[in-house]
Amino acid sequence: YLTIELKGSIPEDLRPQIGEWVFGCDVCQQVCPWNQRFADPSGEASLAGEQLFSPRAGVPRPDLIDEITISPEEFNQKFKKSPIKRAKRRGYLRSAAVVIANTTRKGDRRAEEALQRAALDPEPLIREHAAWAFEKITKPEQ
Repeated sequence: YLTIELKGSIPEDLRPQIGEWVFGCDVCQQVCPWNQRFADPSGEASLAGEQLFSPRAGVPRPDLIDEITISPEEFNQKFKKSPIKRAKRRGYLRSAAVVIANTTRKGDRRAEEALQRAALDPEPLIREHAAWAFEKITKPEQ
């Protein structure tokens, strides 16, 4: 829900729970009784022999530090036929900022610089989450 359907800000207390999930709800897909009709005996969901709920070839793990500053035009081109378009650029980059904060070690200059640029994005939702992520990876531990 938080990475796709939620249109606004992800509550701060839930951000750490997102972990490294940028988009989607694979766990929901795997346990949904409706989807069980497509499961093969091995327990892997499939349709016509193809595994479902897996990333497309060539896009298994995007570099979120590069992605966080993607322009609207680049986003529309890159995700033209992707379900990621459902979250829109603002939702995708909002979630990307949260994942960067959850997975980046303090002192990662590349991530810091990308988040600083994203914190200047015209979209308020992206700015908010990028600024939060920047603070999280730069603020000294207490």
